[in-house]
Amino acid sequence: MSAIIYASMSGNSEFVAEEVQRRIDGSELIHADGLTPERLATLGRVVAVIPTWGRGEIPADAERIAQALEGCGEDALAALEFALIAPGDRTYPDFCGGGLRFASLLKAHGARELQPPLTLDGIPMERHLDDIDAWLAALPQSVEN
Repeated sequence: MSAIIYASMSGNSEFVAEEVQRRIDGSELIHADGLTPERLATLGRVVAVIPTWGRGEIPADAERIAQALEGCGEDALAALEFALIAPGDRTYPDFCGGGLRFASLLKAHGARELQPPLTLDGIPMERHLDDIDAWLAALPQSVEN
């Protein structure tokens, strides 16, 4: 099973997550706000769409899962494999920092990163669809359809 987890304060990352879901047959779309470490650990393989908010922070709607993970053991996500799409804006000094911090948190708790993150610079997100397609095509077949 594949899932797409996302956080989105402005709707841009939700758009990206929905586009990714359309491209991965049978995937489930899950908003990070309602996600627990226990549920995350059962998802197997995920694409995480986590933007940067403010000046490099994990967005508020992913903060609860991030804080909950900090109280978990280092192998809490040992069964999880993930790939990250990190929307951001190069005009800020910590480009894609929130998404990259989220990925580091997953790895610190035993998750395995499937490939390097895809960073997206600026809006509109529609202009990144070819990059998203190429990145998804590079994922191991067990994640992408």
